[in-house]
Amino acid sequence: MKTHLEIIREACIKANPSILELKFGCEIKINDALGKIIIVKNIFGVTTYKVIGSNIDYLEDEFTEILGRPIRLSDIIFTLYKNKKAQYFGGMLDDNSIYFANRIGWNLLHDDIELQSQPTKDFIAGLLKETK
Repeated sequence: MKTHLEIIREACIKANPSILELKFGCEIKINDALGKIIIVKNIFGVTTYKVIGSNIDYLEDEFTEILGRPIRLSDIIFTLYKNKKAQYFGGMLDDNSIYFANRIGWNLLHDDIELQSQPTKDFIAGLLKETK
């Protein structure tokens, strides 16, 4: 059974495949190690990638998995819009949160979906799970 984060991530990537583009901040796996791309170089038509904590330039086929960048509020709003569920986004604002129609809030101080409250993740996953 998929976790709520997996459901949200898959729906957002389906709506916006550029989340998986190999560019600055993209998370990747090399064997079992996680990494984050910091430099993309293209020399004589060959693209290589520098990863935080490594002195090696990697080719794309050396990555065992491309995880992409973190899911942000803009990804959630875009995915809701693409799936005709924008009515659930209420847009009410207070000191540090923006709220969906049912008063479930997105903490604007933590833009990454993984840093949001469990009720927020549960609500968004419920909306996006129905889009399959």
